[in-house]
Amino acid sequence: MATNLVTIDMHAVEVLAEKLGRLDGNMLKRVVVDSLNSVVDAGYDLSRNRMSAGINMPDHAIAEKMLTTHATPSQLRAVITALGEQRGLSHFNPVQLVQPAKGAARGDPARGIPSGHKSAGVGVSVTRGSIKKIKDSRIFIAPNIRDSEGNPFVMRRLQGRTGTGKTRMQRVLGPAVYQLLAHQLPAIVPEAEEALVQELLDNIDREIVDGLT
Repeated sequence: MATNLVTIDMHAVEVLAEKLGRLDGNMLKRVVVDSLNSVVDAGYDLSRNRMSAGINMPDHAIAEKMLTTHATPSQLRAVITALGEQRGLSHFNPVQLVQPAKGAARGDPARGIPSGHKSAGVGVSVTRGSIKKIKDSRIFIAPNIRDSEGNPFVMRRLQGRTGTGKTRMQRVLGPAVYQLLAHQLPAIVPEAEEALVQELLDNIDREIVDGLT
Protein backbone atom coordinates (compact mmCIF):
# COMPACT_ATOMS: atom_id res chain seq x y z
CA MET A 1 0.00 0.00 0.00
CA ALA A 2 1.21 3.53 -0.82
CA THR A 3 -0.11 6.49 1.11
CA ASN A 4 0.90 10.12 0.96
CA LEU A 5 -0.35 12.83 3.30
CA VAL A 6 -1.14 16.33 2.15
CA THR A 7 -0.54 18.15 5.42
CA ILE A 8 -0.13 21.71 6.59
CA ASP A 9 1.63 23.53 9.42
CA MET A 10 -1.38 24.84 11.36
CA HIS A 11 0.79 27.18 13.44
CA ALA A 12 1.93 29.01 10.32
CA VAL A 13 -1.65 29.41 9.13
CA GLU A 14 -2.81 30.62 12.55
CA VAL A 15 -0.04 33.23 12.60
CA LEU A 16 -1.09 34.42 9.15
CA ALA A 17 -4.73 34.57 10.19
CA GLU A 18 -3.89 36.46 13.40
CA LYS A 19 -1.88 39.01 11.46
CA LEU A 20 -4.83 39.57 9.19
CA GLY A 21 -7.07 39.76 12.24
CA ARG A 22 -10.11 38.69 10.25
CA LEU A 23 -10.66 34.96 10.74
CA ASP A 24 -12.05 33.27 13.83
CA GLY A 25 -11.34 29.63 14.70
CA ASN A 26 -14.26 28.17 12.74
CA MET A 27 -13.49 30.23 9.66
CA LEU A 28 -9.85 29.17 9.82
CA LYS A 29 -10.74 25.50 9.99
CA ARG A 30 -13.13 25.86 7.07
CA VAL A 31 -10.40 27.51 5.00
CA VAL A 32 -7.90 24.75 5.79
CA VAL A 33 -10.40 21.93 5.13
CA ASP A 34 -11.52 23.41 1.80
CA SER A 35 -7.93 24.02 0.73
CA LEU A 36 -6.69 20.54 1.65
CA ASN A 37 -9.59 18.81 -0.07
CA SER A 38 -9.26 20.87 -3.23
CA VAL A 39 -5.55 20.07 -3.48
CA VAL A 40 -5.90 16.37 -2.67
CA ASP A 41 -8.62 15.98 -5.32
CA ALA A 42 -6.39 17.66 -7.88
CA GLY A 43 -3.47 15.45 -6.81
CA TYR A 44 -5.63 12.34 -7.18
CA ASP A 45 -6.59 13.30 -10.75
CA LEU A 46 -3.01 14.25 -11.62
CA SER A 47 -1.52 11.00 -10.32
CA ARG A 48 -4.14 8.88 -12.11
CA ASN A 49 -3.58 10.71 -15.39
CA ARG A 50 0.20 10.35 -15.19
CA MET A 51 0.00 6.66 -14.36
CA SER A 52 -2.47 6.00 -17.19
CA ALA A 53 -0.30 7.93 -19.65
CA GLY A 54 2.85 5.92 -18.98
CA ILE A 55 1.67 2.45 -18.02
CA ASN A 56 -0.29 0.04 -20.21
CA MET A 57 -3.07 -0.32 -17.65
CA PRO A 58 -6.69 0.79 -18.14
CA ASP A 59 -7.83 3.73 -16.04
CA HIS A 60 -10.53 1.68 -14.31
CA ALA A 61 -7.88 -0.76 -13.04
CA ILE A 62 -6.03 2.18 -11.48
CA ALA A 63 -9.12 3.94 -10.16
CA GLU A 64 -10.50 0.89 -8.37
CA LYS A 65 -7.29 0.62 -6.35
CA MET A 66 -7.10 4.29 -5.35
CA LEU A 67 -9.08 6.35 -2.88
CA THR A 68 -8.97 9.71 -1.17
CA THR A 69 -9.80 10.55 2.43
CA HIS A 70 -10.90 14.15 2.77
CA ALA A 71 -10.02 16.45 5.63
CA THR A 72 -12.65 17.44 8.19
CA PRO A 73 -12.71 20.16 10.87
CA SER A 74 -11.75 17.51 13.45
CA GLN A 75 -9.12 15.83 11.24
CA LEU A 76 -7.03 18.35 9.30
CA ARG A 77 -5.44 15.75 7.07
CA ALA A 78 -6.15 14.64 3.53
CA VAL A 79 -4.86 11.33 2.17
CA ILE A 80 -4.39 9.68 -1.21
CA THR A 81 -4.10 5.91 -0.83
CA ALA A 82 -3.26 3.23 -3.41
CA LEU A 83 -4.08 -0.37 -2.57
CA GLY A 84 -3.94 -3.78 -4.16
CA GLU A 85 -1.70 -6.62 -5.10
CA GLN A 86 0.66 -6.69 -8.04
CA ARG A 87 -1.05 -7.07 -11.39
CA GLY A 88 -0.21 -10.25 -13.30
CA LEU A 89 1.86 -9.93 -16.48
CA SER A 90 -1.06 -11.57 -18.26
CA HIS A 91 -2.69 -8.12 -18.30
CA PHE A 92 0.18 -6.56 -20.28
CA ASN A 93 -0.27 -8.16 -23.73
CA PRO A 94 2.24 -11.01 -23.32
CA VAL A 95 3.74 -12.64 -26.41
CA GLN A 96 5.70 -15.87 -26.43
CA LEU A 97 9.38 -15.58 -27.33
CA VAL A 98 11.04 -18.59 -28.96
CA GLN A 99 14.51 -19.77 -29.85
CA PRO A 100 15.85 -22.69 -31.87
CA ALA A 101 16.15 -25.88 -29.87
CA LYS A 102 19.21 -28.10 -29.95
CA GLY A 103 18.18 -31.36 -31.52
CA ALA A 104 14.62 -32.44 -32.21
CA ALA A 105 11.85 -30.50 -30.51
CA ARG A 106 8.14 -30.90 -30.99
CA GLY A 107 7.38 -27.34 -30.00
CA ASP A 108 4.07 -26.39 -28.45
CA PRO A 109 1.54 -24.91 -30.90
CA ALA A 110 -0.90 -24.05 -28.07
CA ARG A 111 1.71 -21.69 -26.65
CA GLY A 112 2.88 -20.41 -30.03
CA ILE A 113 6.10 -22.42 -30.04
CA PRO A 114 6.72 -24.00 -33.48
CA SER A 115 8.40 -27.34 -34.09
CA GLY A 116 12.16 -27.23 -33.65
CA HIS A 117 11.96 -24.36 -31.15
CA LYS A 118 11.64 -23.86 -27.42
CA SER A 119 10.54 -21.06 -25.12
CA ALA A 120 12.89 -18.11 -24.77
CA GLY A 121 10.71 -16.18 -22.33
CA VAL A 122 7.96 -13.65 -23.00
CA GLY A 123 7.60 -10.09 -24.20
CA VAL A 124 5.25 -7.77 -22.32
CA SER A 125 4.07 -4.19 -22.84
CA VAL A 126 4.14 -2.75 -19.32
CA THR A 127 4.90 0.77 -20.54
CA ARG A 128 2.88 2.12 -23.43
CA GLY A 129 4.48 1.87 -26.86
CA SER A 130 7.27 -0.51 -25.88
CA ILE A 131 7.85 -4.21 -25.39
CA LYS A 132 10.11 -5.55 -22.67
CA LYS A 133 11.64 -8.93 -23.42
CA ILE A 134 12.02 -11.22 -20.42
CA LYS A 135 14.55 -13.71 -21.75
CA ASP A 136 14.15 -16.62 -19.41
CA SER A 137 13.29 -20.05 -20.78
CA ARG A 138 11.56 -20.90 -17.48
CA ILE A 139 8.92 -18.24 -18.16
CA PHE A 140 6.10 -19.10 -20.52
CA ILE A 141 2.48 -18.35 -21.43
CA ALA A 142 0.00 -20.89 -20.01
CA PRO A 143 -2.97 -20.88 -22.41
CA ASN A 144 -5.14 -23.07 -20.17
CA ILE A 145 -4.95 -20.76 -17.12
CA ARG A 146 -6.58 -17.36 -17.55
CA ASP A 147 -7.13 -14.21 -15.51
CA SER A 148 -10.37 -12.32 -14.88
CA GLU A 149 -10.13 -10.65 -18.31
CA GLY A 150 -9.55 -13.91 -20.16
CA ASN A 151 -5.82 -13.40 -20.70
CA PRO A 152 -3.55 -16.44 -20.39
CA PHE A 153 -1.34 -16.43 -17.31
CA VAL A 154 2.39 -15.84 -17.54
CA MET A 155 4.05 -18.52 -15.43
CA ARG A 156 7.54 -19.45 -14.24
CA ARG A 157 8.73 -23.01 -13.74
CA LEU A 158 10.32 -23.63 -10.35
CA GLN A 159 12.71 -26.30 -9.19
CA GLY A 160 11.27 -29.49 -7.82
CA ARG A 161 7.83 -31.01 -8.12
CA THR A 162 4.57 -30.92 -6.23
CA GLY A 163 3.31 -33.76 -4.04
CA THR A 164 1.44 -35.15 -7.06
CA GLY A 165 4.58 -35.13 -9.19
CA LYS A 166 3.69 -32.06 -11.27
CA THR A 167 6.12 -29.30 -12.13
CA ARG A 168 6.04 -26.49 -9.57
CA MET A 169 5.07 -23.12 -11.08
CA GLN A 170 4.25 -19.61 -9.95
CA ARG A 171 2.49 -16.70 -11.62
CA VAL A 172 4.74 -13.88 -12.83
CA LEU A 173 3.59 -10.49 -11.61
CA GLY A 174 3.96 -6.95 -12.91
CA PRO A 175 3.57 -3.61 -11.13
CA ALA A 176 0.92 -2.79 -8.54
CA VAL A 177 -0.99 0.50 -8.45
CA TYR A 178 0.65 1.44 -5.14
CA GLN A 179 4.06 1.05 -6.79
CA LEU A 180 3.00 3.31 -9.65
CA LEU A 181 1.79 5.96 -7.21
CA ALA A 182 5.01 5.75 -5.18
CA HIS A 183 6.94 6.34 -8.42
CA GLN A 184 4.92 9.50 -9.14
CA LEU A 185 5.07 11.01 -5.64
CA PRO A 186 8.49 12.73 -5.88
CA ALA A 187 7.14 14.87 -8.74
CA ILE A 188 3.61 15.35 -7.41
CA VAL A 189 4.31 16.28 -3.78
CA PRO A 190 6.20 19.56 -4.51
CA GLU A 191 3.41 20.59 -6.88
CA ALA A 192 0.80 19.79 -4.22
CA GLU A 193 2.66 21.78 -1.56
CA GLU A 194 2.89 24.83 -3.82
CA ALA A 195 -0.77 24.50 -4.80
CA LEU A 196 -1.79 24.19 -1.15
CA VAL A 197 -0.10 27.44 -0.16
CA GLN A 198 -1.77 29.28 -3.03
CA GLU A 199 -5.15 27.69 -2.29
CA LEU A 200 -4.91 28.78 1.35
CA LEU A 201 -4.08 32.37 0.42
CA ASP A 202 -6.93 32.50 -2.08
CA ASN A 203 -9.43 31.02 0.39
CA ILE A 204 -8.33 33.37 3.19
CA ASP A 205 -8.81 36.33 0.86
CA ARG A 206 -12.23 35.01 -0.08
CA GLU A 207 -13.29 34.64 3.56
CA ILE A 208 -12.16 38.18 4.34
CA VAL A 209 -14.04 39.62 1.37
CA ASP A 210 -17.16 37.66 2.28
CA GLY A 211 -16.92 38.92 5.84
CA LEU A 212 -16.81 42.51 4.67
CA THR A 213 -19.81 42.27 2.38
